[in-house]
Amino acid sequence: MRSGSLPAPTAPSTPAVAERRKSVHGVSLVVRGEGIPVFLMHGIGGAASSCGALAQLLSAHGYQTFCWDAPGYGESAAPTDGLDHPSLVLDILATLGLGPAHLFGTSWGGVIATTVAARAPEAVRSIVLADSTRGSGTTHDTAQRMLARVPELAAVGPESIAARRASKLVSPSAPPGWPKLSGRTWPPSACPGSRRRPP
Repeated sequence: MRSGSLPAPTAPSTPAVAERRKSVHGVSLVVRGEGIPVFLMHGIGGAASSCGALAQLLSAHGYQTFCWDAPGYGESAAPTDGLDHPSLVLDILATLGLGPAHLFGTSWGGVIATTVAARAPEAVRSIVLADSTRGSGTTHDTAQRMLARVPELAAVGPESIAARRASKLVSPSAPPGWPKLSGRTWPPSACPGSRRRPP
C-alpha cells in the first residue's frame, strides 16, 4: 500500500491464544502457544507487548512464542553491569531447552538477534530483522556518541529523551497521537544512574 494512511484494523480471524508470564534469569517472558519456538525481541522503547500481536498470530498458527521484556524493561529485573544481551538470550534458550529457535528482532532487538546468530548458529533456525541496523557502535565515533547518551539519560531522565525522540520513531503519516503514545511507553532506562519509577 502506497497511500499516506494506515489500513483500518480488522477483527482477528484466529482465536486468541492464552498467554502466561515466565521469568528466566531475571528476564520476564510472555509465552504463548506450543510448537516450534520463536523468540521475539523488542527495540529500545518497547516491551514484550510490542511483539504481542505478531506473537498471537504465530502462536495461533502452531508456534510457541516467547516475547521478552529486555533487562530493565517492563517486568524484567534491572541489568547487571557489563550485561551481554546476546549471551543472555543464548542462556535463556538453553535454560528453556528450546533447541534451535526462530529469532525475531525489531530495531535493537534485531541487533541482538544478529549477534546471537553469528555467535551460535546452531541455536538459531532463522532470523527476522524488522527495522534493524548493524548497531550504532560500528565505528569508534558512533560508539562514543552512544556512550555519551548515558550521562544525558541520567541527567534528564527517560521521559525527556522519549519526548524528544518519539516523533522520529514513527512514520510521518502515522496518526497524530502515535508519537505521544510512543513517548509515554518509553521504559525506565537500563543505563546506570537511572531510576525505575512506580507505574
